[in-house]
Amino acid sequence: MPARDRDEGWLDGSADGTHRSGPELAVLQGALLSAGVPVLPRVAVGARYLLAEAHTAAGGDWYDAVVLPDGALGLVVGDVVGHGVAASAAMGQLRAVACHCLESGASPAAVLTALDRFARDLGDAHSATVCVAVLNPATGSLRVSSAAHPPPLLLTATGCRYLGRPAGPLATGARYAESADRLADGDLLLLYTDGIVERPGVHPAQGGSDLAEAAAHVRGELDGGPAAQRFCDAILTLLVRSTGYRDDVTLLAAHRHPPLGEVELTLPDAPVAVTTTRAALDAWLSALGVDGDTATAIQHAVGEVVTNAVEHAYADRPGGPNTVDVHVDLTATGVVEIAVADHGRWRAPGDPPYRGMGLTMAVELVDDVRIERGQSGTTVRLRHRPRRAVTMSTRPAGTPIASMPDEPFLAALTPDDDPDAVLVVHGPVDAAGAVELRDHLRSATGNGTVSRSVDLSRVTLLASAGVRVLHEACDRSTAHRERLRLMAPQGSPAHHVLELVGLHPVERI
Repeated sequence: MPARDRDEGWLDGSADGTHRSGPELAVLQGALLSAGVPVLPRVAVGARYLLAEAHTAAGGDWYDAVVLPDGALGLVVGDVVGHGVAASAAMGQLRAVACHCLESGASPAAVLTALDRFARDLGDAHSATVCVAVLNPATGSLRVSSAAHPPPLLLTATGCRYLGRPAGPLATGARYAESADRLADGDLLLLYTDGIVERPGVHPAQGGSDLAEAAAHVRGELDGGPAAQRFCDAILTLLVRSTGYRDDVTLLAAHRHPPLGEVELTLPDAPVAVTTTRAALDAWLSALGVDGDTATAIQHAVGEVVTNAVEHAYADRPGGPNTVDVHVDLTATGVVEIAVADHGRWRAPGDPPYRGMGLTMAVELVDDVRIERGQSGTTVRLRHRPRRAVTMSTRPAGTPIASMPDEPFLAALTPDDDPDAVLVVHGPVDAAGAVELRDHLRSATGNGTVSRSVDLSRVTLLASAGVRVLHEACDRSTAHRERLRLMAPQGSPAHHVLELVGLHPVERI
């Protein structure tokens, strides 16, 4: 699962005399919440969680976006009174019960009824508020039920409106009713906690009006594509920065949009197949709003499989016409399914010992890899369930920081007259970059006769082609009783891959 993003921040000392930093609280709160939100073909989900700066303990707000067995999407936002261990523990238990009920097919009202019964025996959950919605992405049908929670906001092409009439909070024996609605393509649903409307100096009624006005304004500014995450970020920027905030703020948005289609490619068995697949997959994943870490994992795994097909499937019949077929789709339940097919002959990994690492790496990068070998060729099927990481902040939201695109491949040796010169590598080491890296390594190491260090901290992608080059360079150095020292910090793309393939890097740069 992808890592949850965190903004820097610092909170005041707690009542027990300890001090906890904003990132520490974000980690603690994050451990109690969903690891992210799902990625689906007809609805984009976005979320933000803003920890109140005045609080020095994890709170009782929570959110969940649960893909149900029939492809429907369950959305939950809740708020347990108070902060600290008791509130967080109660929140975690309520969240688990709600998810279980939704996945068992319960309606929104039935989920609240079950939570109400459960909360009666859980003193710290008394008076908790919860809103539950179930959205069918295919039809747009929506059912909503609320236990004393602020009503969700629906934004349509003609305006916005609040939905439903909340009943009593949990543990009160209230009767929970449901309201029904429908989302057209382009409509957006927002669930939230009261921290966004009960801001300092703002009456709650005015806060509700402010939220509706801000939501309509922000929605009008977002042009094209899945807008849920950008919407949540912009709402926080617009409202919280103007007044500050005193309580935790949770936002959960669902934006229904037209289907984005599939990727269907038939490519020649040439290196261009790898770059063409990467470009098509990058555009498709970007349109889905997949986060950077997940997109990198999928891209890397697919690139390895396509490279294998190009290099090995038609080795016994060069010149073609030979093709590699790539099919990519996102299922209704949020699983990316990829099929890479050739019409050649399967070749088992052989010498040197580091051949065949591409499939090994692919298995580590995605949830499932299956190989189907037959008389007419080989099909490799990859499956991965992506989740978009949720930003957790300990200060008012600011301008979102865009992820940096890949740099061009670069490699340069620090001054030649330095006996401890280092080869510094930048950017993606894919099939093309690996060719350049091999030349740089041969030159920098005197074809293995000079010990050298290689700084991989700035490498954004280390494909198996690059790993192969590094293996070869290490073998050459060892043969001459020299050493090739690979340096990559913990957590970097290069460190992860090198550990995976047994080339243990030095972390200190």
